[in-house]
Amino acid sequence: MSKQIIFCVETNGKARTDIVYIKDTIRKFYNDYSGINFEYVPMGTKTAFNNKKTKADIRKYIKNNPNGTSYIVYCIDTDQFECNQEQLKLNKSIEDFCLRNGYKLIWFCHDIEEVYIGKSVRNKDKVSISKRFKQKGEIEKVDENKLRKDQQSSGHSNILNVIDSCLK
Repeated sequence: MSKQIIFCVETNGKARTDIVYIKDTIRKFYNDYSGINFEYVPMGTKTAFNNKKTKADIRKYIKNNPNGTSYIVYCIDTDQFECNQEQLKLNKSIEDFCLRNGYKLIWFCHDIEEVYIGKSVRNKDKVSISKRFKQKGEIEKVDENKLRKDQQSSGHSNILNVIDSCLK
């Protein structure tokens, strides 16, 4: 029986920036992941968490693994939830959606770039920054403790906790 983790990410299908950080995280922190498929559903924005295309893409991956186990994991930036009630409300909606459907939720506080490179970046710079991150092997500089948080705090994520729970 095969296992797959389907990551639903905020990036779009062309830029694929979030995927760079997640793939590097898997390579660095998980030595043996043979027999596990990692799939990615680019949503374009976290507001597309429940739209038809996102759901169809998830179903396609599940259908391609009929006798295996599939974990659906939503990966979202928390954005400025502390001072923006709309962000807080949206994040809560996504969290509730994941709970209702048995999905897992990875959060990046405040965004994936803040977690991995220490600062937020403009949208127009995200592709070049993620390419540089990959090319220079900057994942080696990322402190594991930043990726193992239970509570949302600036520059941190729960990504390793969630991946661990899928791989057990």
